[in-house]
Amino acid sequence: MKHTDEVQPILTAIFAINRTNEHEGITLVLDYSFRRLFGANTNLLLLSCIGKSKEEIMPEVMQMLDESTQYKNIWRNTKNETLSNASSYLFPQWKNGRSNNIGTGRR
Repeated sequence: MKHTDEVQPILTAIFAINRTNEHEGITLVLDYSFRRLFGANTNLLLLSCIGKSKEEIMPEVMQMLDESTQYKNIWRNTKNETLSNASSYLFPQWKNGRSNNIGTGRR
């Protein structure tokens, strides 16, 4: 398995986000994951999330992901590839992100 060092920060991020609009099934799976994978419970995570809205918790979550994972880099690359692939599919006549007919009066 690749990048196992990123599993705990990713699950922690999901846990924190889920606490702002809790879904019982996700909570149970995350609690089980922390117990089985790390031999830990989620009590301290729970305490750090109490009373916080999603808007309040997201900066902390993103900071943790930035420091402990390659989430931002992978997301940026995936997003760029998706946009590039979508534009190639939707506008096959475009090359390098622009139409060859721009400014020529032709369509």
